This record gives sequence, C-alpha cells and structure tokens, in this order.
Amino acid sequence: MNEQTGGLKLKNVEKRGFTPVYDMADKDSSTVSLLTANSLKGFMFNLNVDEANSEYLTLNGTQFTSVVTRFILKFVVITGKPNFYLGDYNGIRKSSESINTFFEEAKLQQYIWKQSITGGGPAICPSVANLSMFDTINSARLLWFFFRKTNARPDTSEAFDFIFNSSNKNGRGIGVLVMPTITQSTTLASFVNLPTNSHFYGKEITNAEKSEAVSNVFAQIARLFIEIGVIHFDLHRGNALIYLTPELEIKSSLIDFGRASDILSGATDNFLTNKEKEEYAKVEMKKFHDEFLSLIRDGNNSNERKSEYMISVLYYIARVDFTVNNERCYHNDGVGYQMRWFTKFVKSIPLMARAFDILQTMMPVNIDSAGTQPIDIMETQPETLKSYEGEGSLVNFDSAEGLRSFIVPYPGPAPINTGLATNGGRRNKKSKYKKGRSKRHKNKTNKNTRKNR
Repeated sequence: MNEQTGGLKLKNVEKRGFTPVYDMADKDSSTVSLLTANSLKGFMFNLNVDEANSEYLTLNGTQFTSVVTRFILKFVVITGKPNFYLGDYNGIRKSSESINTFFEEAKLQQYIWKQSITGGGPAICPSVANLSMFDTINSARLLWFFFRKTNARPDTSEAFDFIFNSSNKNGRGIGVLVMPTITQSTTLASFVNLPTNSHFYGKEITNAEKSEAVSNVFAQIARLFIEIGVIHFDLHRGNALIYLTPELEIKSSLIDFGRASDILSGATDNFLTNKEKEEYAKVEMKKFHDEFLSLIRDGNNSNERKSEYMISVLYYIARVDFTVNNERCYHNDGVGYQMRWFTKFVKSIPLMARAFDILQTMMPVNIDSAGTQPIDIMETQPETLKSYEGEGSLVNFDSAEGLRSFIVPYPGPAPINTGLATNGGRRNKKSKYKKGRSKRHKNKTNKNTRKNR
C-alpha cells in the first residue's frame, strides 16, 4: 500500500475534466459517504469503488500498477469572492471559496505532496487526483447525481442538501477536489475516541496506540512548517487522518488546505501579510529548523529536551492559529481556535518526545561522517513528475491554460430534475437548510464546533 507516497496516475489520459471521477461514481457498486463536515470550508466525502471500475493507479515499488479504490472528494461552494458566509451546519459556520482560492488550495496541496515525497520521504498529505469546478447549472446536475447515491445515508444526504441550498442562490458554483484516501484509515477524532481494547482493522487499540497516533500528527504539523514552510489554519482533528501500514504501524496524513498560508511565497494571502511572513514566520521557521538540526547533531538528547522542542514549535503554530482564527471564526471570544485541542497533550513528555523521534524519521537529513554537519540527502525527481504532468496522467497546475482548464461541464446526461428532491421530484420541504433558515443560524454560538475540536 503506497497511496500515501506514490500519488495517482490516470489510466486513460483521454478522459478529460471530471469524467474519470464521474465514471467511477456512476457504477452501481460504488458508494459515497460523508467523511467529515467539521472544516470551516467544504465537506469531505468518501468514494469507494471496485477495482474493475477504478480510473487511477498508484505506485507499487517504482511502477504505477496498484489500483486505487478509495478516494476523498472535497466539495466547496464557489462565490465571486471567498469567505462568504453560507450558514451554520451543525454549529459550524460554513464559508465559501472563489475559483481562484480553490485553485490555489489544490495547487498548494500538490506542491506540499511533491515536496514531502522527494527523495522517498513519507507524504504529508495526499496528492491531487482531480480538480473540477462547475457553474450554476452544471453544479445542480452534479449535486443531483451525488444526492441520488446517498439516499440510504441520512448524514450524507443532509450534507449534499446543505451544499445544494448554499449553491442554488445567486448563481453560485461548486468545486470538487479529488484525492486518494488511505486504506485502513480514519480521522484522528474518530481514532482517539475508539473504545479501549477495541480493534481497528485488526489492530488492538490501547492508550499507547492513541498516543502514537497523536505523536504522528504532531510530527506532520511541525514538519509542514519547518520543512515545507506552510501553516495550516484549519487543523481540527477531522483534518488529520490516521492509518495503518501493511505491517500495522500507525501513521498519519494531513488534509484540507483550504485555509493555509505558504510563508515562502513572498505574497500576502488571506491569513498573513508578506511583512508578517518575512519578519516573523520565516524567521521562526529557520530558527526551528536550525534548532532541529542542532538537536540531531548533538545526539543522545533527553526526552525532556525533545519534548521542549516539539512544544515550542506547536505552540508557535497554535499562537498564529489563534491570532487568525479567533477573531474570524470564534467571535473574538479570546478562547477558541482550530488547534486548541492540542493543548490536552502537551504535558505528556513521552508523547511529545515520541513526536520528535517520528519527525526525525520523516525529515530527509543525515549527519556527515565527522558527525558535525547535517547533510541534505533529498534526491529531487522533478523530471519524472514533469513528464507525468505533461502527458496528462498527473494533474498539471502549471499548464498554459491555468485554472481555466479546471472549469468543466457536468460529464453525465442531464437529469430530469436538477433540484435535490424526494417524493416524486418535489423538493424536500423538511430540509433543515431551506432558504431563509440560515438567518436564524447566524446567532447560534459555536459550542458544538469547540466541543468537537
């Protein structure tokens, strides 16, 4: 199982736009279910298909021969400008993306994936298999298609109902980002809530396994910052996946980069100004990276020292998270932010020291023969990746057409009725998210949001 490192290669490059994903989902044996709705933007769905119906391959050793059968589909509502309030969904204030921000999110995720796997390191996040954006009419047809696949799953149908009502106003569109999920996986939130001594894909889960999962996530969060130069501003426990390797080892992956800042980009974004990046974030990134290399060079570090380092890195990221998210998403209450959950674990020195050890295995650095100078052992593979992008088997975000090539038509036949419907084609009048209902949601607190972080 190499889905976490190999990326996805499209079997048939002649299938353009959303067609390969539609063809997989359209099969009777394929299933769609809600993965998580806890993100501030978008909804994550699982798509499971049979091997015979899959359109994508992943690496088996050095060749793309392994069939991928499990995918994550991220649906977002697209408006003219990003961060438009769409209403509350189960206590979570949902907002929109724009065409540009959704394109940049997918591009950033693919960049993180490529940077993290160069030289054989484990991926921080899944690769992007497909990015497609639809206008209003095509969005309605797309949502109707997926809604019909979920009638037996109330939570999934309810999520699509909310998306439809949010998009079916003032000409809004839909964006879908497709990535591989990892077999034998679940969110960190679900994993740490497993009953003690229960079984997860054949592995008995105790408190030790839960601590290992948290340590893995902390290592990925720190690595994303000090190695790649990205701060994730939507790091609730639903945006970290925990999975088992074939050897039943616990590993992790981060998802959902709709709220993230590339501090090396040299440009102001929705979260940090260029001045904040240059004078603060990049300085801290270099400081923590140099300190990490120094700790490796010294060797024989105590658990206390390793723990102190990880706490310092995570607290810095959490403080930036608080500065950005408390005012925007928690009504400036002085308490809430997306990474608040991590403070429950910082008092555990063994857990934090283990996170450092895991980080060391992830970072592709070594020490020279004299033991004095770290050596970067990353082996770049840009030519291989570029050749796949050029032939169309990997998503190419640097093509001449740019984001325009990702605005596509609905690939299937037009449905008879493009409104989400039950009862013979009539709109479900019992929908929780009918037009006008969102106004009453605006005054709700985010108690449920904070409780689930």
